[in-house]
Amino acid sequence: MAAAKSLTITARIPAALAKKLEAYSKITKRTRSWLIEDILDKYVDNEIAIAKFVQEGIGESRRVRSPRRGHAPDPSLHRQTQT
Repeated sequence: MAAAKSLTITARIPAALAKKLEAYSKITKRTRSWLIEDILDKYVDNEIAIAKFVQEGIGESRRVRSPRRGHAPDPSLHRQTQT
């Protein structure tokens, strides 16, 4: 069975947001559906990029804090402070 090209979803949004979406639709001469898809696509891509960046940072932090057994941590990875 072939995958559907699109999926219909339903979301409840505040009336004020619906008014803004309608105004944006008129200004851009795009359908609300097109705008919502475009906005969601960009938002989700951005959130995925942020989540990956955070996970990479967490992984790096764990590598710095938890060196392998028998290996000293790399001192260049630690911030040097002077008192």
